[in-house]
Amino acid sequence: GGESTVSLLSGAVLQFNYDDKQKVQFENKIEWKLGFISAPSDTVHQYKTSEDLLRLSSKFGYKAITNWYYTISAEFKTQFFTNYQENEHIKQAAFLAPFSINFGLGMKYELEKQFTDKHKKIKFSTNLAPISYTYMYTTQEIDYSRHGFKKNEETGEFNNKLSQIGSTIRADLAFDFNRNVSWQSRLYFFTTYGDHTIGEFENTLVLAISRFFSTRIYFHL
Repeated sequence: GGESTVSLLSGAVLQFNYDDKQKVQFENKIEWKLGFISAPSDTVHQYKTSEDLLRLSSKFGYKAITNWYYTISAEFKTQFFTNYQENEHIKQAAFLAPFSINFGLGMKYELEKQFTDKHKKIKFSTNLAPISYTYMYTTQEIDYSRHGFKKNEETGEFNNKLSQIGSTIRADLAFDFNRNVSWQSRLYFFTTYGDHTIGEFENTLVLAISRFFSTRIYFHL
């Protein structure tokens, strides 16, 4: 089974960080991922998006003790293009449909280690926010249940906004094994302690061929 496809994946990460090495950290990141894949089995759409993400995140930290910071974090997330259900005209997602904003209060742990080999190093950070608030809203009519929107029991229609209180865990790992091989990992987990949980787990193994070319192996859940 299976079918031949053509795919294109692009991405960019921009970071603007401030760290006075004493008390204050201020981290800002813009992430963009966009991928398309041909869809031979889809009789309605010739191509569909395989990756579509726009994420803006900020985090302010004030040092508590060694490697630990009190933090206030915020994240905005949406996608660029309209994505349809296979062989249907049903919208699954579109620009700002939906978008989500998350705020959290918690603590961050950070570790950086340089090994004897100057090309071998590890950087790890995790932000634990036991008090977290997520607001989700859609500007267009989409497949509401796919994103967790609730149905109004009186009218039988879905609400186009959703507020949730829970806790959030974010973790990032960058491990350079040597000059040519590195591993990047990201974990995101949000739970309301009830009926809603969101998890993202991304891993990328980078094998450098030259200064400008590399092979990347992805494992994203």
